[in-house]
This record gives sequence, structure tokens and C-alpha cells, in this order.
Amino acid sequence: MLTTSDFAKGVRILIDGEPYSIIDLTVQSPTARGGNTLVKFRARNLLNGRLSNESIKSGTKFEEPDLYFSSVQFLYVDGDEGVFMDQETFEQFQLKLESLGYGSRFLSEELKLKAMYFNGNPLNIELPTSVELTIDTVEPGTRGNTASASVTTKATLSNGDECQVPLNIKEGDKVLINTEDGSYYQRA
Repeated sequence: MLTTSDFAKGVRILIDGEPYSIIDLTVQSPTARGGNTLVKFRARNLLNGRLSNESIKSGTKFEEPDLYFSSVQFLYVDGDEGVFMDQETFEQFQLKLESLGYGSRFLSEELKLKAMYFNGNPLNIELPTSVELTIDTVEPGTRGNTASASVTTKATLSNGDECQVPLNIKEGDKVLINTEDGSYYQRA
């Protein structure tokens, strides 16, 4: 059992039998004698992605969801779903690509990921913080732009996305790209 004193960003709890992950948390102290301390938090439903705003008394108890994580490998895209294989049991399962959000554009064959299971069923995929991609094309740097604050140029990546990279990056180079916002991280 978890109490409100255990709450922090990223803690997972059960609300009405569904798993939630806490996104934001504030504690409101009482203004009068005998008042109760209130805990206000925003949580994301891990099954459907909906946000919930809750306000509860301090000390309220919550159950922990039956979550476990396993190493998986991305295999291929089948329509609007991605096919993954559990590395321990070799069982294959499918998840909607829209449930992965922005990160779905970074899936590539044989990419190793971490899957979250709830009550034995695959729920979601956690992408690594960065993925290695190849630079397909780079716009040439113009003469004199190294003197300005902007020392980057636009590049097209092997997955079709575009991002700003330093001028010393050339076509065919391998780079690490941040999966949260698609920005250049470093040379691979």
C-alpha cells in the first residue's frame, strides 16, 4: 500500500482498478486549526492516456498496480500497429502506434526496448532516451555563419525526420537523436 507521503512524480498507483502514473503533485497545508492537509495531483491513466486531476486528504492509501517490465524487440509495422517480441518468452504482441505518441517515429527493426505489462498484458513501450540514426542529407553551411550564434544546419535523418545538427556533421554520419523532442543529441 502506498500513502500520499510516498507520492512523487512518476509513482504509479491504482485508482478505481486502473493504473495511473503521477505527473504533477502539490501539497496544500491547512489555513485553520484542525484543517486537513490536501494533496492535489495530476495523473495519467496508463490504459487510455487520459489525464485526471485529483484532490485527496493527506494519508489516503492507494494500492500499487500489478506492473512489471520486460525487455522486448521491435520487429515490424503491421498497419497501424507495431509488432514486438518479448526477449525472454519469445512471444509476439501488437500495440497501436498512436499509443506510443511522438516516439513511434523512432522505431527501427531490432531496436531493443522495455515493455510495461499490467496484469500480464502488454500495456506500453518505453523508448530509450536516444536512438542512433543515419544522416541522409545535410544542407551545406553558408560562408560566415560560424560567426553568428547559429552554428547548425538542417539535416534529414534516415527515418525521414528533420533536425538541426552542427556544421561538422556530414551525410552518412551516425548520430544520436533525443526521442522526446527529436533534437540532435550527439555524434554516435
